[in-house]
Amino acid sequence: SPARQTGVEISYTIGMPRPHTHLFEIDFAVKRAGAVPPFEVIMMPVWTPGSYLIREFERNVQDFEATDAAGQPFKWEKVTKNAWRIHTNGAREWHAKYRVYANELSVRTSELNSNHAFWNNANLLMYLDGFANNAATVRVIAPDVWKVATGLPAVPGQRNTFRAENLDVLYDSPFEASNFKTIVFNVKGVPHRIVIDGEGNYDP
Repeated sequence: SPARQTGVEISYTIGMPRPHTHLFEIDFAVKRAGAVPPFEVIMMPVWTPGSYLIREFERNVQDFEATDAAGQPFKWEKVTKNAWRIHTNGAREWHAKYRVYANELSVRTSELNSNHAFWNNANLLMYLDGFANNAATVRVIAPDVWKVATGLPAVPGQRNTFRAENLDVLYDSPFEASNFKTIVFNVKGVPHRIVIDGEGNYDP
């Protein structure tokens, strides 16, 4: 797998403990097996697939912090509008944690409220500079009564955990978490799934 080739394991945890506040809570974890650089740079995308304008997703980031595996804080600084440099002091395992405000429903943005969560990963998930081809896992911690849907394949045996082979796949795979309805059908032997949140005048 790409993670083994590069010696870097990347995982995201997306939490939403208080949906009415419109704040996602992100834990971005990196584990290195090989050489450890003096500092790490992580970046927020300024694009989203299919919408080719420069976006300001980083403006919705708040409460940024970086720590080692035991929770001890690292020094960090914002080096450009969408890049954070973290002084990891040779740590092989570290976390960046931050909140993202999401209250706009469109094909390129994200919305979290008491009824549902819809998000584009490009709005929420930073990436490790230089590791666009690295695989990553995404774990979603949603309210118990909500289901989680995405086009990413599930990680067997782990609840609401999914795998993206690289950044392109990750950022091209939006999520919905809610009490959605699912319609399943086959076309020429290929299974399809439609997820519908909310009421509408559709005919299943």
